[in-house]
Amino acid sequence: MATPRLLTPEEAGEILRCSGETIKRYVRSGELRAFRHRGRVLIPEPAIERFVAEHLTDELAPRGS
Repeated sequence: MATPRLLTPEEAGEILRCSGETIKRYVRSGELRAFRHRGRVLIPEPAIERFVAEHLTDELAPRGS
């Protein structure tokens, strides 16, 4: 099994087209899985994929009246 690529908040922000600070807010709120290593926030690439899938599903779901 391959080790997943680990991204900094800034790198994740480039993928999601938002700032590193926005990524850190998603991490703090629990919406995006990450961990700390030697004081750095690192986000596994599969967590970004899950985040996108979950948020796309929320955005595309029909709204109830």
